[in-house]
Amino acid sequence: MRRGEICALHFDNINLEERYIHVPAGATKNSKARYIGINDKLYNFLFERMEFRLTKHQQVLPHCDIKLVEASKDVISRTFNEGVRIFV
Repeated sequence: MRRGEICALHFDNINLEERYIHVPAGATKNSKARYIGINDKLYNFLFERMEFRLTKHQQVLPHCDIKLVEASKDVISRTFNEGVRIFV
């Protein structure tokens, strides 16, 4: 996932039961929606975050600042992507 997609990710785009993340067309760089599978590591992270969410439409990383993320030399993307596998 791209940094901007990670920062914009909302809980209503996540299906933990079927283990995928839906990235809507409006949130992607190429304007094409896609589905991304969730492995065990990411599942555990997201499950824990979901327990403490306030609403279904809340961002997964509410304090994610894209400028800060850009300056982080892809640390967030690499860490998040360790828990993601492409869902085909």
